[in-house]
Amino acid sequence: MYGLILYTFFMNEKNTAVSYWRLRQLIGVFGILLAFLSILTGLLGGADNPPHWWSSISATYYSNAAPVMVGLLVCVGMFLTTYDAYDTVDAVVSTVSGISSVCIAFFPCRLEALEGSRVGVFHLPVSVSQPIHSIAAVTFFLLLACMSIFLFTRTGGNVTDRKKIRNTIYLICGWTIIAALSADGILAALYANNVLGNGKGKYAFEYTAWGISLEAVMLIAFGVSWLTKGGLIKPDMQSAENHL
Repeated sequence: MYGLILYTFFMNEKNTAVSYWRLRQLIGVFGILLAFLSILTGLLGGADNPPHWWSSISATYYSNAAPVMVGLLVCVGMFLTTYDAYDTVDAVVSTVSGISSVCIAFFPCRLEALEGSRVGVFHLPVSVSQPIHSIAAVTFFLLLACMSIFLFTRTGGNVTDRKKIRNTIYLICGWTIIAALSADGILAALYANNVLGNGKGKYAFEYTAWGISLEAVMLIAFGVSWLTKGGLIKPDMQSAENHL
């Protein structure tokens, strides 16, 4: 609901170009907030949270931080799907990434303490929800990385020194997401196959802080990229309509 209110506020701006700048900034802010508020909310008031709820941002769904986590993901998804894209490719990428964000919230990940339970909006067995969640999460982060690396770096004319700096920021953010996502997948596989984790089995990765740390890195990189796209970092000294 608060996301809809904010969206209405921004879209009612008399200067539509400025409102889209602010929308991009808001997407970035929500991404960074998701990296911190989910875990902080759980730490501050989660005496009854299940074991290892802190193992990933996704796992905070099972904690008292669930409203924060779900709310921010849905807001990010809503903003991405309604984002005013430059062309068809931009529109498809932002829309699919937005849908993926909502799916992450609606189809929770597995957690050892919830094995055998039915979870999420559709009350699915966790064994069914988990693969949907994983596919949505990988799709979400990969598309965010692609947007940062390939779409945000495009130019609409004269390449200013500030645009060059922004492009460097976009590339750093995009490749950071890919590196962190790759590390997360590799480490999860190593723990699941007992290469790491002292034989604790498929849930061994939950006993570490790797998951939540790498997800936080990806979300912060996502946020910085969109804050830059929104003109908060190194904007050109020109009209909003010319900012890329």
